[in-house]
Amino acid sequence: MPGAPTDVRSLARQWTGPAIQKLTRLAQFAESESVQAQACVALLDRGWGKPASSFTDEDGGDIRIVVRHIICGQRDEQHQPKLIEQESNGRELVGDEKG
Repeated sequence: MPGAPTDVRSLARQWTGPAIQKLTRLAQFAESESVQAQACVALLDRGWGKPASSFTDEDGGDIRIVVRHIICGQRDEQHQPKLIEQESNGRELVGDEKG
């Protein structure tokens, strides 16, 4: 809750213990397997963090996005589209930086 006032966050955090206990009970004893699975995922996400996600197309390849600058419904010829790629180390390569 990044934008929430401190007092609201503080009040919500007071329910952490009971909420974890409830999730634990649901994970163990809920009649619905779907509810059990959701409770397990919530517990794992809070304990270990959400798994990293990667963005690929349906074939597992890179996704390419072209952003065009449009002014007043007309294409702005001064701003040519730039290709932005990301290396495996996380560094972004923009346009003519690639080499």
